[in-house]
This record gives sequence, C-alpha cells and structure tokens, in this order.
Amino acid sequence: MNNIDIQKGIVDALFSELDSLDAPGLGKRISIMMDEQPHLMGFLFNLDDDFSEDEHTFILKSAIVIRDVFISAGIPLDVVENESIEQIVEDRVERYNRLVEEERNDAETWELEAFSPVLYSFVLSQNKEIGLQNQQQSLIVDVIIGLFEEAAASQQNKNDRNA
Repeated sequence: MNNIDIQKGIVDALFSELDSLDAPGLGKRISIMMDEQPHLMGFLFNLDDDFSEDEHTFILKSAIVIRDVFISAGIPLDVVENESIEQIVEDRVERYNRLVEEERNDAETWELEAFSPVLYSFVLSQNKEIGLQNQQQSLIVDVIIGLFEEAAASQQNKNDRNA
C-alpha cells in the first residue's frame, strides 16, 4: 500500500466514523469543532440556506475530516480568523471565475487548482458516492482546506516566534 492509498484510507475512515454517528454524536463533534474554530464554523453555518440539509451536513463533516487530517498528521492549528475567511473566499471565487472565463471549468482543472489537490480529491470522492457533487460544494471544500493550511502556517509562525 503506497502513501496515497494510506492517505485516502484515513479520509475514508474519518468519514465512515462520522457517518456512523447518531444525530447527538454528530452534534457533539460539530460542537467541539465550533469551540475550536468558531469563525470557520460560523461561516459554514451561515451557508445553511445555500445548500440542502444533506449537502450542508456534508460540508460540516468535510470540515471535521479536514481538521482531523491535519491533526492526525501532527500539524497544530491556530484559530481561523474572519479576515482569513474573507481573503481565501475572495481568492477562490476569483480563481474559479477566471477558470470559467477561460473555459477551463471542469472537475479535473478545479482539482489541479485546489489548495491541496490530493486532499480535495479524497474529500470530494466521498461526496460523489452520495451523489451530491456540485461546484458550490467543491468551492467550499477548497476554501476549508485553504483555511486550515493558513491556520497551520499561522500556528507554525507563533511556535517559531516562541522558540
């Protein structure tokens, strides 16, 4: 089993764990995430009206899985700030709008343009299995990955300053 297969297995296992939870169990995981990342979760909760219940639940689960991937890799995370959310959302929307203008608006190009193409692909593969794939969700998954990458870099900068 190669490294990519192991990484995919981790993402699959994390989604399976969340999928096996009853409503109170999932609510507890979401609550923990809300305590750790209040700005990110506030942003994601505000998207509730833009997606069906199943789609929105997938987005929330994706955020938990992406966070867990970073943590399981030993990467500490700072709190995602509202300024980061605004900046990364703006950057991603501009990037994807440019791809549309360039007529490169296909799933493969979106994957290549993602913050972390491998993680992006693994997370969205879960979505495809339940038939909820759409571009808005793809954009939000990419934003979440970017936010956690920035949170990791921010925490690393804090650690370096304190060393």
